[in-house]
Amino acid sequence: MRCSARGGTNWSVVGYFKVAHYQLVRLLDEAHYVRYDFSTATKLLEVCQELKQRYGSMTTLIAEARTGSELSARLQQFKHIGPVTARIFTREVGPIWYGSAKSLPRA
Repeated sequence: MRCSARGGTNWSVVGYFKVAHYQLVRLLDEAHYVRYDFSTATKLLEVCQELKQRYGSMTTLIAEARTGSELSARLQQFKHIGPVTARIFTREVGPIWYGSAKSLPRA
């Protein structure tokens, strides 16, 4: 499968994901996640693709969730994301999303 990027440059989607996978593996290695680097990179790319298809962006996903519980439930609909990952994400995104130490509202 080929796509045309801005400026008419053609690039292979498969090639792009190979590069993205390699870059994720490198970043995971730098962060000392070497035991699971290849499988984690694959899972991250799968979640990113699904996120893009369902919501278009992480911003949209967060904005559409009215509460932390709703965000957690939406996150757990993705393959590879369970309750612990969703809980950590909702805990960490509150201060960033709201610009304070306040966490996302609970239902």
